[in-house]
Amino acid sequence: MKISYIAFGLALMPTIASAASEKPITQKNVKAYIGWDVNWFNGNLNNKLGEDFSAGTGYLYNVNSDELINPKYIGFTVNAGAKINDYFGIETFYQNTGNSKSTIDFYDTLGTTKISQYKSKTSFWAFGLDALGYLPITDSKFSFIGSLGLGYYNTKGTFDIINYVYNISETEKDTEKNIGLRIGFGGQYDFAEHWAARAMIKYAALNSDNDDAVDGVLDISFGVKYIF
Repeated sequence: MKISYIAFGLALMPTIASAASEKPITQKNVKAYIGWDVNWFNGNLNNKLGEDFSAGTGYLYNVNSDELINPKYIGFTVNAGAKINDYFGIETFYQNTGNSKSTIDFYDTLGTTKISQYKSKTSFWAFGLDALGYLPITDSKFSFIGSLGLGYYNTKGTFDIINYVYNISETEKDTEKNIGLRIGFGGQYDFAEHWAARAMIKYAALNSDNDDAVDGVLDISFGVKYIF
């Protein structure tokens, strides 16, 4: 999935570059805006994360990555940008999410007695810059959008392990910091003189290390923009 999204983003670059020179940049053409989006995020987990896992029990369990961490988030994005002409724009953004939680209970070999429990709670915030290419539909207020940019992603997690046999617990906290190549596509509808609605699908391919939990983030957003 990551390779196909990157290839799509690279294919957009000539289009965005040529669109930038379609019209001369003048003060009359530039339209600044601010916007707010509601987002659904889904993290692409590192498959190596969920190999043999003991949770302090002494037994090894074969646990899937998405059981240890549930990287699905509801969040928001605040953005501000400028549409340079009918075909090209730039935009900066800030994103933040609520917590995503996961709980796993571990039992003895007979499966009758719970001997430990694993809990995870994660969230992330991000900011960055995107270049936008617009394809207006003739005699319509609708435009297709392609985007390509970079984002900084900061993911925080709290992980609790409770061992009921020995009545002990352990809490660990971790932070992952990554740079991501963001690419996306979507559409915008200008429903009033100063207002527009927009829907986008974006993917950020993160430069994760082998021991990082999240390799990428899929982002589906719906929002509005106020155009000055």
